[in-house]
Amino acid sequence: MRALIIEDEPLAVDNLTFYLREYPIEIAGAAYRIRDAVKLIKKIKPDVIFLDINLSGENGFELLDRVDVDFKIIFVTAYDEYAIRAFEVNALDYILKPLKKERIAKAMERLLKGNCNDAPRQQYGIEDTIFLSTGLKACFLKLKDIHYIEADSCYSRVIVSENISKCSVQTLKKWSDILPVHEFVRIHRSYIVNVGHIARIEKRANGTYSVFLHHIDRPIEISRRCASDLRSKLSL
Repeated sequence: MRALIIEDEPLAVDNLTFYLREYPIEIAGAAYRIRDAVKLIKKIKPDVIFLDINLSGENGFELLDRVDVDFKIIFVTAYDEYAIRAFEVNALDYILKPLKKERIAKAMERLLKGNCNDAPRQQYGIEDTIFLSTGLKACFLKLKDIHYIEADSCYSRVIVSENISKCSVQTLKKWSDILPVHEFVRIHRSYIVNVGHIARIEKRANGTYSVFLHHIDRPIEISRRCASDLRSKLSL
């Protein structure tokens, strides 16, 4: 894959190039200003660009208005306030500086898998931070902070604590596809729980079970069909 780095700090270009050296990506060029980036994109026709937002007084989004975007976009920036706009232009990823090897690895996994027709769906790790779209707004959320996810009509509610919940436009099926399989388990057709937040499991008089989570008052019913999967996760 051919890549361009659009970044106005030479040291930052060198730093990113260093991190990318172990991946099957050719750094075909770098540009420090938008006008130079436009020329490079037309000449090289990259597969992916790594784009900073603050380019010596210019805005990286201006570049996308001046070229035909037939490449992947990975933003690499120190500013988190542009994340929503970045995903509105279908950015593949949004990496915050200072760069970390593990974060670059996640972005590269997503990029390289997306370049394969038979690639499996991207799955996250428990330490990952996701960009959660809520329809009208969006936010960043650490997966390990999620207590459980509840189906809500065609969408879902993400419960972070007793008093904090966020609506999500994703279905429970989509959550099941992307959540880390060892830490999250479907315990009911309407619930996915983070096993790390389970306080206890109680058996009811009718033979069914309920899960109690830390800092959550109400119990959550476990369906009979999902009980064995939960026992497996908890090694019961």
